[in-house]
Amino acid sequence: MSNNLSTELLEKFSEIGLKLTAEKDVNKLLELILTECIKITDSDAGSIYIKEEDEETSQLIFMYTLNTSMSFPFKSFKLPITMNSIAGACAMTGEIYNFKSMDDTLEVLGFHHNRSFDESYGYETCNMLVIPLKNYNNDMIGVLQLINKKKDPKHKFIAYSND
Repeated sequence: MSNNLSTELLEKFSEIGLKLTAEKDVNKLLELILTECIKITDSDAGSIYIKEEDEETSQLIFMYTLNTSMSFPFKSFKLPITMNSIAGACAMTGEIYNFKSMDDTLEVLGFHHNRSFDESYGYETCNMLVIPLKNYNNDMIGVLQLINKKKDPKHKFIAYSND
């Protein structure tokens, strides 16, 4: 890493740190985290799931999403924390998953990436970085997914149909 890039990155992190400490609204804070993580990683899209627990179950709530290639109607949903989904597996294990290809999910997690979103909206998920979100006590509080690292910021991850 060159000194210029290193200095530039440190300045960006410092700038983000100031924004994060200034924001008191948790919802705005999570949106800010998602937006800045997408920018820093040159990702096309991302989402945040928040862990919700009651006496009987633990689940993730799909809370925030951002996509730079397309817009689509947002709909929150709940997801069980199990090894049957990428976000659920991350929340269960606390591990970071870096899928350079979505085909890697079979080898790493034992199942294929669910392409229903892609098929419904004409999107193409090619790669994904999945990070557990933890609080200062190291308790799991959610999951961050960063989708489709871009080599070219202008690239749109749209699946073109031959129909």
